[in-house]
Amino acid sequence: MEVKNHSTYKIPAWLKETEIERVNAKADFGILVVKPNGIGLTPDKVGQWWGIMPMQAIMDLLREAGYGNPK
Repeated sequence: MEVKNHSTYKIPAWLKETEIERVNAKADFGILVVKPNGIGLTPDKVGQWWGIMPMQAIMDLLREAGYGNPK
């Protein structure tokens, strides 16, 4: 998981970074977490942050959970 808290968003570059971290960790999935500007850092605000991952990873997770057609 890669967490970012910046005033400007660099989503494509951050997703590349997240993928490098995923590979290094030998993890099945990587998630980029972004704290939107104006949303706090307290635990009650974390649910408003964004979780971003490539669509293929989302589809794979959904298939593993039993949704859609198996590969």
